[in-house]
Amino acid sequence: MTVAAVMVSGCVVGGKQVRSEISNSAIPLPIHERSMTVEPWQFGSLLGWEVSLPRDAMRSKASLQSWIASTKGQGTNTLFLQRSLFERGSNLQWNDLVREAHRQQVRVYAVVNLREKLFEGNSHRGWSDIRLNSDSGVLRPSGSPDLLHPEFQESIKRTSLGLATAGVDLIVFRFDPPSGPFDGFSHYGLEGFQRDFHYSLSPRKLFTSADRQRTQNAPRSLPVAQDRGQFSPEFWRWAGWKNREYLSVLDSVMAAVRQKQPRARFGIELHTDTMLNPRQALVGYTEDFLEARQRLFDRFIVAVSEPGVHGEVSPFIGQAAMKMTELLDDPAMVFVLVSGRKPMWSTAKEALNIKTSLGLQQGVGLGFRGHNVP
Repeated sequence: MTVAAVMVSGCVVGGKQVRSEISNSAIPLPIHERSMTVEPWQFGSLLGWEVSLPRDAMRSKASLQSWIASTKGQGTNTLFLQRSLFERGSNLQWNDLVREAHRQQVRVYAVVNLREKLFEGNSHRGWSDIRLNSDSGVLRPSGSPDLLHPEFQESIKRTSLGLATAGVDLIVFRFDPPSGPFDGFSHYGLEGFQRDFHYSLSPRKLFTSADRQRTQNAPRSLPVAQDRGQFSPEFWRWAGWKNREYLSVLDSVMAAVRQKQPRARFGIELHTDTMLNPRQALVGYTEDFLEARQRLFDRFIVAVSEPGVHGEVSPFIGQAAMKMTELLDDPAMVFVLVSGRKPMWSTAKEALNIKTSLGLQQGVGLGFRGHNVP
């Protein structure tokens, strides 16, 4: 398990001063939250950063109480905890953790990484996605699960239902590493594409030889705007189809969980490019915000690296969040989650200064994910 916290506060946007805090009643509720009773402590300013959960925190009720109290004492009232899809026997721990967190008026968000590494020798090796090797053009297992595999989908449903039953406040779907331009060519992916478009797709023909030299590990190296002609027309059809198919799978998961746990709420983690460079995001990450916002998500988490916060990308982070909130008509649905090697702030005042420098809109959350978090 890992943990993070998020902050919501005011800032300066477009040269205009925005109130630093908003009242509880002024925060719009997401679609799936409006029909349910929400405790007053679930609103308010949020502050924190992501760290590894100490192993001894779950050894006893007293140690759990002490650990949550210590994080709350630092201003934290929302915890992000990672839940492995291949972890067994942890539901009781989650029940205890959520119950104690709520007793101390702390929210719990569970992060489920849908691209979690499949380890050699386990029973899930048949779930592996298939990647096109950029050098040889050979299709090989990637080591990340195939979201289109029916058994993997059932695993996601079981895990999500367990988390919802435990009472977590939000389940966040993460893709780390993302499904890039050379990923997704599994049996289920290729058959699904053929089913919908009535012709067989050849992965090797989607790229020119120059494009095949680019790697999955550096999706930003794809100069899509300049080299879009190097991708075949079938590539764009394939990339769009893959994104829609992935989102449809998640819609199915969310609907199935909500049928049994109507209060279950879900979020999805995206990159800033989904708003600022949609074509780049579709190629490098299989992400499309305009498509994702039509689905059943309650929150959108914008993933940013620490160099982006301090470098030339910084002004664009606020722009991406602003565009999201304009389309969602609810800034409380947007979080900016910064990943880095060390905490970027140690006090609420420092966090507010960072949020202001990023130009984040009133109601948009800000959180930190440490480099040491798996």
